[in-house]
Amino acid sequence: LLLDREEWLKFCPAAPLVKEKYLLVYILHYSFDPYPSIIPFVNKLARERNLQVVVLHGLKEGYSIEGALSFDSVGPVEFLRLLRDASLVVTTSFHGTAFSLNFGRDFYSVVKQINGSDSRVVDLLSVCGARHHLVELNSLESLQGSSVDAMETEKLSEFRNRSIDYLQKILTED
Repeated sequence: LLLDREEWLKFCPAAPLVKEKYLLVYILHYSFDPYPSIIPFVNKLARERNLQVVVLHGLKEGYSIEGALSFDSVGPVEFLRLLRDASLVVTTSFHGTAFSLNFGRDFYSVVKQINGSDSRVVDLLSVCGARHHLVELNSLESLQGSSVDAMETEKLSEFRNRSIDYLQKILTED
């Protein structure tokens, strides 16, 4: 989060990996299992927005999305490119959330509970005034807006600058 969008883009200058507009699905299920609810949610969004579904690092065994492109093993540059170029991201990952916000992508960050034990996603989105990107697993049907606006980007920049100032201060203290 200390690097802004332009700095991250230097690491991934190459052309898009996917030609058409797409919804990127980046689901980690080590902290909670979003299945099976996440599948109809993704299908609904893709259908409504006419987007190709692209799955990063695969779905849980036994689940699939018809017609989805899958990138099961990618390096850091491809990871960044997939997030950079997505029209919409659905993720359960802190890093998926952070990069979606940093790249200005539309996204939904699915959490088990907004007041749950892993609050990094909730805290980040709260600091940036972007809690409307949060969707609790048990309420996937009730969506709010997902687009990143200028205020969220500005708040992320302010948060970044405060963090850099703090690091510079503690690193230069005697």
